[in-house]
Amino acid sequence: MEASDFKDDHLLKFKKIGNKYPVSVIILVVVIWLHTMCCNEVKDRLVNENYLQQIFEGAMIVLAFTGATFTDSWLGKYNALIGSIIFLIFTQITIIVKESLIKDFYISWIFDIFGLFFLSLAFCIQMSCEYCLAGDQFPLYQVKERKKIFSSLYLSTTFGILFADIFAHLIWVSKWFSKSYSLLLSGILMGTMSLILVTILWCKKFFFIEHPKGSALLEIFKCILFAMKNKLIHCSWKTPKRDHWLDWASEKYSENNIKAVKLFFRLLLFILPFPIFWALVNKQERKWDYQAIQMSHILYPNYDAIDLDSDQDVFQLRVSSSTWFKKEEILLEEKTIYLLILSGKETLYSITLMKEDYEKPENGLAHVRIFNTLDKDIYIMLLVDTFRLQKHNGYSPQLSIRISRKVNLFYMIEEKKEVLQLKAGLLKFGSSYLLFIIQHVPVVKIHKVKLVQVKSFSVAWQFPQLFIKDLGRYFLTISCMEFFYYEAPKGLKVTMTALWTSTLYSSYIIMNFVSYISLLPEWIEYFLISCILLSIITAFFIISYYYKESYRENPSSEFTIIGNR
Repeated sequence: MEASDFKDDHLLKFKKIGNKYPVSVIILVVVIWLHTMCCNEVKDRLVNENYLQQIFEGAMIVLAFTGATFTDSWLGKYNALIGSIIFLIFTQITIIVKESLIKDFYISWIFDIFGLFFLSLAFCIQMSCEYCLAGDQFPLYQVKERKKIFSSLYLSTTFGILFADIFAHLIWVSKWFSKSYSLLLSGILMGTMSLILVTILWCKKFFFIEHPKGSALLEIFKCILFAMKNKLIHCSWKTPKRDHWLDWASEKYSENNIKAVKLFFRLLLFILPFPIFWALVNKQERKWDYQAIQMSHILYPNYDAIDLDSDQDVFQLRVSSSTWFKKEEILLEEKTIYLLILSGKETLYSITLMKEDYEKPENGLAHVRIFNTLDKDIYIMLLVDTFRLQKHNGYSPQLSIRISRKVNLFYMIEEKKEVLQLKAGLLKFGSSYLLFIIQHVPVVKIHKVKLVQVKSFSVAWQFPQLFIKDLGRYFLTISCMEFFYYEAPKGLKVTMTALWTSTLYSSYIIMNFVSYISLLPEWIEYFLISCILLSIITAFFIISYYYKESYRENPSSEFTIIGNR
């Protein structure tokens, strides 16, 4: 009796719903929803800085492969899922200890790193183990049922992320968040994760658990090294050639083992374009998010409406502290948006009223207004001209210029000439910015404010493209999960699935790297992105056209790497 026949006979003993779906997969759907919601809630609280996000993404790439290898070789999918929940509980413990006991900044930072490590382990194990564990609960012939469960798992993950985002948004918007409430929220999350752990342990009897039999990946590397070594030994022109260089391992390894190694390389070739593909997709998603913010009239300086008695009205503005008092009159016009800027110190405090600029900068330019809050004159130098910003003396000297979004600005203070660090790529085409020069020693520091212009378009115009994008992501994710579950050799299913899911996180690193080194005009940049994306899609078509799915050729057998001739 073959291994697959034994597995199918064993699965018939487990309780099923409607004679189709095992109870274990229904439990997994609910558990994954709660698990994903807790994971993302903890991630939103822990990963709150850009450098922490990059550390998390880098850890995900490394730990996804490492954790999957240990899962396939020694832990097993069921034990790895339990480990993922335990790591998530450890993450929450570090957050509770940090928020309730730690006051020192450096010790708090160390706790953040530990929390990120546990969170990365929980995340990298979660998705690949859950899908592969769910796939193991079905006999080989139940292809349709397995597809539906994979779809349910994806939707469960999506709704978990959605609920976590809504929950986090309600907390921050509603001013509920305080130290006591933070600890209460941590306690609720700890209780939920403990409930998930108890549920998985108590329902173990409903799961089919396939125990690992050692490192299949190690056997693959041994087969590769033996084939290379044997080929070098028999490199004479008199030696008959073989169809494939891996065929040189046939003296030691069986035909099935060599086929599995070839399959491993084919799967790696299939994974190869995905990091760049996801990077381009994520870059476009960020662009759509930015457009949605503009189209939905969500502005960054929050505006307050003031009722006027006529076309123009005068208002008194009073600014005071414990030691000084200042009063000014401001003239406001109807149907106009103003920016009120307070700068300086006490008696030299200035009040500047500035009309919002609606005119869109043309020809790839950005509108930049620079305010001098220092007590020294500043010279702003462009390639063709030099501008003087007088020192702050009871009013805010300002400079309004239109420049290319990639250009460098130079400044000079007391004969010291330096570059004004605007960070190339952060000035967007057709946007307006405020730069406040707030410090001189040891280096000039600026505070940059982006003004989002109000648009007349409804955000509903984005719904069709977002729907198509999310639908494409759904079909792609489900197809790839099913593909790797079927195609990966026995003992490598979690590993190959984790390699594919890690491309989602490697894409963020690629995108961040490209955004820092990009020096091209924006329209050229997006044209190149479109061309690269089209070439990658073409590569996918070519790979899929020539790829032969192994389980369709022989659906009743599974490759095994363990065991030589």
